[in-house]
Amino acid sequence: MMKDPVLNQIPSSIADQELPPRPLPPRDEDCCRSDCPMCVFNLYDRELERWQEQVAAIKAARAERERNKQG
Repeated sequence: MMKDPVLNQIPSSIADQELPPRPLPPRDEDCCRSDCPMCVFNLYDRELERWQEQVAAIKAARAERERNKQG
């Protein structure tokens, strides 16, 4: 399999990124317990989901780059 220089460059910007730190969960006392539509726990869930997506994208880009290096 021939190495594709374009494929090696596309994920490299993502693959070279540091893994972001995992977001810290809110403390129980951070919530006002009034069923806010923007509850700190809901916001944390969204932030955690985005973090998981970022980590997955970086790891996938790194794996793709390694496959291209071996090919």
